[in-house]
Amino acid sequence: MQFQLILESNTPAIIGLNYQYPLSAAIYKIIQQSDEVYARFLHNAGYTSGFKSFKLFTFSNLNIPFEIKGDRMICTTNRATLLTCFHMPDAATHFIKGIFLHQQITIADSRSKAHFMIKEVQLLPTPKLDAIATLWFVPASPLVTGLKNNRGHYDYMSPLDQGYENSIRYNLVEKWNSIHPLSTEEKQQLFETIQIKTAYYATPPRHRLITIKENTPEETKIRGYEKFKIQIKSPAPIIEFAMNAGLGIYNAMGMGCIKPLE
Repeated sequence: MQFQLILESNTPAIIGLNYQYPLSAAIYKIIQQSDEVYARFLHNAGYTSGFKSFKLFTFSNLNIPFEIKGDRMICTTNRATLLTCFHMPDAATHFIKGIFLHQQITIADSRSKAHFMIKEVQLLPTPKLDAIATLWFVPASPLVTGLKNNRGHYDYMSPLDQGYENSIRYNLVEKWNSIHPLSTEEKQQLFETIQIKTAYYATPPRHRLITIKENTPEETKIRGYEKFKIQIKSPAPIIEFAMNAGLGIYNAMGMGCIKPLE
């Protein structure tokens, strides 16, 4: 399920360009205040598949007009929107609305702090899909995928790279397997069933380098891509799952959030 949060601050905010990690922490904090068991489940393990763990939750870029000054976003209005996505039963709709409405989101780092109040929580409609559906999407946040190298780090891939679509497919199957365990043969069949295709605008996809846990010993830089189109052809539940859980990796850090192409 996908929700649009309407956020307001008392005055135009100043936040760091690398706001994804503190924003993720702020969302977890809200969940924790309302349901410690669910928050612990999300934070500690999520769903598991083999040696991987997934947190089936993601969110978009913070949508607010801003100007850049150094490594700061100087917001030019006090109203923002944020798309948040959860893979949860439909019955959890009221639970999600209830825990977010009128809560405060604080986005802070060592240099600035901004407070937003959640004024509205809007459940977005799920597209009507055929049993086997084809739908175009655009990234609502940087989409990150790649292959791990011998050092255990990711070599990030561009949508222009050979094998990019297969990497997205493989990760999507692994996430699905984390909640619907499949045999090796079934996973291969699902991989072959899902079709991923990318398309581009007049300019190449835009890359963004995002720093996670900035200015700490755990600081990590990840590279994601935006400003392109991605088509998914698959059974309808897989498409809905991709919308709710995100594509690629680092979804719980606000990467790989997608929305239908309008």
